[in-house]
Amino acid sequence: MRTPRNIFIINLAISDLTLCLFTQPFNLMKVCMSTWTLGDFMCKFVPMLSGTNVFVSTISITAIALDRFQVGYIMQKGQTPFHCVHKTISNSGSQAMDR
Repeated sequence: MRTPRNIFIINLAISDLTLCLFTQPFNLMKVCMSTWTLGDFMCKFVPMLSGTNVFVSTISITAIALDRFQVGYIMQKGQTPFHCVHKTISNSGSQAMDR
């Protein structure tokens, strides 16, 4: 069960749970109240935590997509990812030489 895909999914779940439990109550308080009463530190910490959660979620989803691409597309052809990159670079070089 400790495959990279499962670790990415757990990372995404923890990030979303953190977003729901820790940052959304502060956002609700900010919307409902006209003034911020939690001080300067929390005024800066809450948006930073929210942005960090969004960043971690985005990176986790990107890592899952790249992992699925590698398994589904590249490995299906029987090639290693390095072989595909090397082939693409060598083809690009030969096309540049033809011009």
